[in-house]
Amino acid sequence: MQTRWLLALGMAGCSLFQFQSAPAQTFSEQMQQASQCVLNYTATTRSKTAIALIQTACNDLYNHVGLSASQSRQDYDNCLLQHLSGAQSDDAAVQIQTSCANLYSPL
Repeated sequence: MQTRWLLALGMAGCSLFQFQSAPAQTFSEQMQQASQCVLNYTATTRSKTAIALIQTACNDLYNHVGLSASQSRQDYDNCLLQHLSGAQSDDAAVQIQTSCANLYSPL
């Protein structure tokens, strides 16, 4: 009986507090951040593969449409962004992608 009373009291107490999270970004704001990310990391990049990987990483980080990426996936995406910027060949981009995947298994 006492356990039920404490549970009911705890539930009533929780309803008195309003828990607020940070305001969610709008889809438009997420798209703007993802687009700015792509602009920041592709200016000197000549590899089409690297540009595609950068676009994917930026979308994963900023335009995730309500999905929360794992820390491992975020680390992988950040590794790609850090190392793909300025890639001049597709071979280099593939090697960078492989190395980032080995370090931060994204799946």
